[in-house]
Amino acid sequence: MQHATPAAPAVRETLERLLASETFGRSERARKLLRYLVEREQAGEADKLKGFSIAMDVFGKDGDFDPSTDAVVRVQAGRLRELLQHYFANEGVAEPIRIAIPRGGYVPSYELNAIRLPAEPKPEEHTEAAATLSGSFEEPGMAAGAASLMSPVVREPAPSLLRHLQFFWLAIALVIAMLGVLILRQGSGALLAGSDAASTIENAVATGSIAPWAPIESLPLVYIAVKTNSAEAARVAASLRAGLTGFDTVNFIGRDADGPPDPVTDAISFVFDVLPGPTAGDVTLELQSVATGRVLLSRNLTAADSTPSAVEDSVASILSSAVPASGTIYNYIEQSGLQTGLTECLLLNDKYYLD
Repeated sequence: MQHATPAAPAVRETLERLLASETFGRSERARKLLRYLVEREQAGEADKLKGFSIAMDVFGKDGDFDPSTDAVVRVQAGRLRELLQHYFANEGVAEPIRIAIPRGGYVPSYELNAIRLPAEPKPEEHTEAAATLSGSFEEPGMAAGAASLMSPVVREPAPSLLRHLQFFWLAIALVIAMLGVLILRQGSGALLAGSDAASTIENAVATGSIAPWAPIESLPLVYIAVKTNSAEAARVAASLRAGLTGFDTVNFIGRDADGPPDPVTDAISFVFDVLPGPTAGDVTLELQSVATGRVLLSRNLTAADSTPSAVEDSVASILSSAVPASGTIYNYIEQSGLQTGLTECLLLNDKYYLD
């Protein structure tokens, strides 16, 4: 596969085939987002593809939209990347052009597929090759299509790519610095506590009460508890399972929580309760802290919200406000002082990357 700059008509043709595919037929939001990103980039407005403008233009958010509390753009962009990978690995495996949304931004990139370009083409060789290829087709339309796909190889990365790389290395440096601070703090604490270790152990043995250790490097645990047998609830639970597996900010556990809640070991454990709604066909979705039972989020999904064509978007909207590092779960962890080393790094990284 060769990195190149495909001609605009070829990009538009690929986009239309992609939007009409079976893969993208299941998500209207993904289709709207992809069309918006590609058309804006092709119109020379790549520098305007920011989270705030996407939220307003694509998802109908108003001027009060706050990306620190509403991660709908980042969540939908993540789903879009997964759909693109699935499409080009299956339905679109033979597409001449591949479209991708690199992580760290929203500007599309394009790659030529199954077309081998010379590593160092000379001008005269390039002209002869184009003439030979065009002459090998009997129909003018086919020759023009072939020529449109043969554009010069891009030798220098785009400014947006350089900017994304800079942000990436800054984020890596920030995470390394945070881990270094945590290691130093733990090490110094161990040295200071060394002289008192013996007396501490003796006291613990004497009293017979050694306090359990809280997890130091762990992500929040998330469970699902289905408490109704309706078909609507089953669809909501299935969409929850599919959506939660796509987040790297939590560990989704595909079974019920073991035993009664423990205030220490379950301090950063949470459960989505799928409950019957106030009217027939409705489903109520509640997010609770396992340790305290505190309800952090409660949404009622109507029968229309949980139909097969709408349930994915309904659940994605809830997950986008609850699960990312800027969402309900991490806000609760931060406000309650329950941060682990890993969750603290994710919180700092999210604040650094706020759009």
